[in-house]
Amino acid sequence: LGLAARKDAPANKAGVHGTSRDTNGRLVLGDVITRFNGQVIKTASDLYKQLDKCKVGDDVDMEVLRDTSKETITIHLEASS
Repeated sequence: LGLAARKDAPANKAGVHGTSRDTNGRLVLGDVITRFNGQVIKTASDLYKQLDKCKVGDDVDMEVLRDTSKETITIHLEASS
């Protein structure tokens, strides 16, 4: 589940939707990550294992469930600041 990311973070730049609240204060769920570089993601640990295989400068494909549709987003990995 995508949570809030820094505005300058690669995921945010690529258009990943984080969890937020609507004008009435209700929780609006963000994107649910289902695949990362072709590998199924079921847990946060699965995602971290895949990220460990990547390096700064890589372009990775992430499949997310957004509302009722799946979308593939390409993210350019950058060094954290």
